[in-house]
Amino acid sequence: MALFKHKRYQETADKMLSHLEKMFVMSKESKLSMRQKLQNCVWIKGEEFSKYYNEMWQLADNLALAEDEFLEYVIDGIHDVNLRNLAKSRSLKTGLELLDAFRNVELGYVPKPKLPEDRRAGDY
Repeated sequence: MALFKHKRYQETADKMLSHLEKMFVMSKESKLSMRQKLQNCVWIKGEEFSKYYNEMWQLADNLALAEDEFLEYVIDGIHDVNLRNLAKSRSLKTGLELLDAFRNVELGYVPKPKLPEDRRAGDY
């Protein structure tokens, strides 16, 4: 009976370790894929900046990016050149500063993304 319990616990532990490995260990290809998704994500007209920021945060969650690198991705996804330059010129250091700076900003017309596989192609 003790051997049966031990085997069952071992199988459970093996399943847990396998699940954790799938969750936390990403191949180089999947990291590249996640970075490409970050690069293709853009802030669209009519969307609150906080929603766009949170979506970017979720995409970047498994990449363990430094905050300044993450902010570069967020700012690069602002297709309005004037707003993007404003964000760069303010030397924002944290995500909270960026969210606060763009809290009441509304995005006007921006050109369509260059990449047809963009997650929001045609949403303008």
